[in-house]
Amino acid sequence: MAFWGAPLIQENHAMLGVRTGYDMVKRLHQLQVIWMARGLPKLNVGVGINSGPMTVGNVGSTMRFDYTVMGDSVNLGSRVEGVNKEYGTNIIVTEYTHAIVKDKWVCRYLDLIAVKGKKEPTAIYEVFHPVDEEPEAALKRPDGFLEGWDEAIRLYRAQDFETAKEHFEALLDLYADDGPTMVYIERCELMAEDPPGEHWDGVFVMTHK
Repeated sequence: MAFWGAPLIQENHAMLGVRTGYDMVKRLHQLQVIWMARGLPKLNVGVGINSGPMTVGNVGSTMRFDYTVMGDSVNLGSRVEGVNKEYGTNIIVTEYTHAIVKDKWVCRYLDLIAVKGKKEPTAIYEVFHPVDEEPEAALKRPDGFLEGWDEAIRLYRAQDFETAKEHFEALLDLYADDGPTMVYIERCELMAEDPPGEHWDGVFVMTHK
């Protein structure tokens, strides 16, 4: 775990956190090429970032203590980190971090989820790359992909699951290895067979960490 904004105030804490996660993933992708060439197994990483108030300071006794952070905001960040495994993503930020960095980073809306242990839903976003930097292939999507994604999500939330599935399937023609797209195709199939009803709020409840 890493945190910014303490013990010294850092007004750009969210930007620093996202940049760190991005640099980690970018370097990992470079290493994966080397490892695969050597016949080594592929390793992956998930980064979860949240912004909010928390308790920070020395925790423990006079014999042993740790300078750390605690609170709901910390727990949410930890839960979001684990959500990467569900969607096949590398970097997920909460709506609170996204609101701060959205003008500087290319992101896409992923889902509205209730993480395990919390009833209040949180919108989550995947981070791709800075808006003013040309990313490597693994960290970008083809032209038109994100626009198509937004339309597919709109149809999904409108409960037009059959049409949404068609749009998600078309996205795989643009980028075949997109994890979230495959997740939504499967979800659309399930929703079409068993519609959630008119009072559906679109929240996906995570049942494990």
